[in-house]
Amino acid sequence: MFHIKRAYLVVIFGLFAQLALSILNVSVLIAVVFRFQPNHAGCDTEGGCGWGTTFTLCAIVILIHLWQASVLTNVVLVINAGGTFSPWYFDNGNLGTRQSLKLAMTRSLGSIAWGSLLVGIIELIHKFFHMMEQALSSNPCTACCCKILSCFTMILKKLIEKFNRYVYIFIAVGRPSLDPPVESFSDDFRAAARHTLQFFGRRGKHDTAIARSQGLASLVDDSIVDLSLTAAAFVTGMLCVGFTYLYMYVVDDKAVSNHSYNWGILIYAFISSHSICLLLTSALDAGVSTIFVCISEDESRLEDKAPDLYQLIVGNARYQAIFPGVARSQPVRKEGSIGQMTDIAKRLV
Repeated sequence: MFHIKRAYLVVIFGLFAQLALSILNVSVLIAVVFRFQPNHAGCDTEGGCGWGTTFTLCAIVILIHLWQASVLTNVVLVINAGGTFSPWYFDNGNLGTRQSLKLAMTRSLGSIAWGSLLVGIIELIHKFFHMMEQALSSNPCTACCCKILSCFTMILKKLIEKFNRYVYIFIAVGRPSLDPPVESFSDDFRAAARHTLQFFGRRGKHDTAIARSQGLASLVDDSIVDLSLTAAAFVTGMLCVGFTYLYMYVVDDKAVSNHSYNWGILIYAFISSHSICLLLTSALDAGVSTIFVCISEDESRLEDKAPDLYQLIVGNARYQAIFPGVARSQPVRKEGSIGQMTDIAKRLV
């Protein structure tokens, strides 16, 4: 359980850093708007004002904010992957959280910043097309084209985010299965991207069946995990809204003097609780993806860490039907039920 606590601590520290960056960037954005808008009193004396200048500088500030937020999120992911989950899986305690933070902020920061910049540029383009769609809504043809481009850039952003996620995990985990092995935080973005393409694409003839199917399974796994965590965060937000409503109208009906703001309070309760829940569950999401990468590198470690889960996966007849050729190393149970999987997952945690 200690490695899970460390993962949560890293996420919480990342939250405070994200909050500080948000306050700084919002302050800069407000200063840019008040300084360079044409109606500003200082424009007559200092010059350089105009809506074009204002929009350009605001776009630059927003791009920097998106870039910084993406870099910070990916740094947290890399720290948890390389300093918390992969050392637990490979029984390598030499690389801890502090050392992972040091390597992520020095050796691998350029790779993280490069991948995050690509995502930030695409997200800015997506926001531009979305704004153009709303501004040109009176022209159906132009609005339709902007909508198509907005959807395309959103899909492209999601794909690159998913790809970069595994690139960063490979940077943090390394390639211990190679000869000679690639150590953690020693690959650059290009080398890790090449490993990620191999992970999702065709593998060598010497790779095991579990490893060959890992890329497809990881995509399905990410979709299921993201949906489950998002649903859990939504339920948590609705519960907080319910408790807030009960407190305002049942427990203490004088808590709010002006009832016209009640809906705003309920919406804020949902957003805050939903965001906090997503933040905390991001550690679990990172752990699941990292363990999938670790299994693709050395599946024998899974047998050491969770032998019941290993035998259940390898010996399940349905799994054999989907991924034929998986070798059965030991006698296993004929059928794996959901209850068995739940019990094994509890033992893993």
